[in-house]
Amino acid sequence: MFLLPDSYIEIKKTGKKGRGVFAKKDVRAGTIIGDFLGKIVNDEEADKLEKKYGLYATYFDEYRSIFPNLKQNGVHLINHSCMPNCDVYPYEAHLLFFAARYIFAGEELTISYGIEGPSTAKDTNYPCFCDSLLCNGTMFIAKKNREEIEAFFEKKLNIFAKIIKTNTVLKKLSAYPEHIQDFDFINLYANLDKKPYVLKSHKLPNLEENRKIMRQTGRIIYFYKLQIKIIAVNKLVVISQLTS
Repeated sequence: MFLLPDSYIEIKKTGKKGRGVFAKKDVRAGTIIGDFLGKIVNDEEADKLEKKYGLYATYFDEYRSIFPNLKQNGVHLINHSCMPNCDVYPYEAHLLFFAARYIFAGEELTISYGIEGPSTAKDTNYPCFCDSLLCNGTMFIAKKNREEIEAFFEKKLNIFAKIIKTNTVLKKLSAYPEHIQDFDFINLYANLDKKPYVLKSHKLPNLEENRKIMRQTGRIIYFYKLQIKIIAVNKLVVISQLTS
């Protein structure tokens, strides 16, 4: 389910990724895009549904997933990217998709599917078609990153998830948060097509300040006097480019 008004988003066909969700207007960081509604299914059922319909289910708890109603439009149509502009926040046993940084009109809304790497060579390969600068070629993420995300989800969802039975269909909440804050484990990636945010400082600000700038502007941070462009910020480091 989308929580943004229809005037903010549109669904269009993409090349290799099927349908995608695009912003028709600028969206501020922290804005809630929608709520991932659907049926709570166990892992065995989720695997069957994936083989039949494709990759639509999302994580609910250690043993269960949420499978959406494919007859309705919703955040399950948001595609994966290795440089996503959206993320997920667990709230009262619901998964809220929100803008991780400022999103510009015309951008495709994307998220990291955060799939844990295969345990054997025979496991399914999940190729990525985002074609971003930092594309990994796969939707897999490092085990450590996956564990950190799951720990955060379990902490937020645990109380509510325990009382929700398998096969329950999640319904729209009576109220939602107005805004989602930043969390340092969320990787932030700049829009590489927009004019950079220019700073004339002779030294780089701390990690927290870089996060704040990128989240609020959605742009590459360009340190003109240092000839450095920061294109991404994560929990521990910034990813930068030297300019000539």
